[in-house]
Amino acid sequence: VGLLNPIKGKITLNEKSMAYVPQRMESFNKEFPITVEEVYKIHLHALGNKDLSLIDKCLEEVSMKEYKKSLIGSLSGGQTQRVFIGRALLGNPKLLILDEPSTGMDLRSQKEVREILRSLRQRGVSILTVEHNISAAIHNSDYIIRMGDHQGVIYDIKTFKTNIQHEDVDNMLVFRKEIN
Repeated sequence: VGLLNPIKGKITLNEKSMAYVPQRMESFNKEFPITVEEVYKIHLHALGNKDLSLIDKCLEEVSMKEYKKSLIGSLSGGQTQRVFIGRALLGNPKLLILDEPSTGMDLRSQKEVREILRSLRQRGVSILTVEHNISAAIHNSDYIIRMGDHQGVIYDIKTFKTNIQHEDVDNMLVFRKEIN
C-alpha cells in the first residue's frame, strides 16, 4: 500500500491514488545518517517524480519545513510521524492509510497530527486509520469499524460515543471521511 511501486500498473481504490504511513518506520535505522530531505528525495525517485519543489510543499503541510536538513534519527516520535505523513503526501494521495498514528506520542504531538489530518480532510483526502487508542479514534473519526469478535460492525461516531466507548475495544478501523 504505497511502500513499493508495483512492477506494472498502479494501485488505486476506486481509481484514486493512496498512500500508507506505517506504525513504525522499521525501514529507517535511526542511527543511519540520512536527512529528512534525503528521505523525501528517495521517495520522490521511487515515485518516478523529479519535482523537488514538492519537498518543501509537503514539509510545510506537516509543519516540518525547518527540519528539512535534520537527521531523521534526531527527531522525536511525533516529528518523525509528521515527516512520514508528509512523505506519503508526495504522491498526492486521495486516500491516506495510517497504522496506529498516535502510538508513542505525547499529547501535544497527537494534537499536531490530528490538526494535519483535519487539514488533509478539508482538502478532500480520505483517511483510513487502524487505531487502538480509543480517545484518538473518537476525536479523529466519522465512523468506527469494530473488528475481532464483532466481525466488522460499523458505527457512526455519535452512536459509538453514546453506547460503546466504555467497552473494551480490541481492534478498530476508523474513517474520517467517506471514500468517494
